[in-house]
Amino acid sequence: MENHFFELPVYRCSEVIYSKELDKLQKRIDLQVPYLKGQEKETEVIKTDLFYRFSHGYAYNEVIGWIQLYVLGNQIRGKYFFEVNPYDKRKIKKRFDKCIRKKQFELIGKAFECSIYDDISDKIYLKIINQINNLTKEKPFVGKIIDTSKLEKISMFVDWKKLLKGLSKFSPDSTDL
Repeated sequence: MENHFFELPVYRCSEVIYSKELDKLQKRIDLQVPYLKGQEKETEVIKTDLFYRFSHGYAYNEVIGWIQLYVLGNQIRGKYFFEVNPYDKRKIKKRFDKCIRKKQFELIGKAFECSIYDDISDKIYLKIINQINNLTKEKPFVGKIIDTSKLEKISMFVDWKKLLKGLSKFSPDSTDL
């Protein structure tokens, strides 16, 4: 039994790049919809409507995968789910969609594992972060953004050793940390 305790989103691009894409979209709309004299208000409504129709929020719509953190015995592991080709679910999509509509995620495999023995809480957290940072150098994570911001925010409030010890008690092959 896996004891899942956190999920990290994996993004197609950074928020900065996404913001630049939205700026390009706005410029393209401005060029395609000309201002008509005396109908400035209607033209602005059309441009705003087009922008909202073809844009979307970053946080949930740009996700292309997830890393799920869990405890198994005396290990912390991560497994990853990526957007798959709906026609052949065995393959990770080559081109990721910009919008969440019709996305399908499947378990691809184990992202990492690290053993925890008598480490202090801060060391456990650093091991997790180092494993996640190392993933950005490996396929299929190269060029993708793994968002660790929420994990970093809660890390100072979590007694990692106690959390992992509690979760490992529910594992079938549990060993004390």
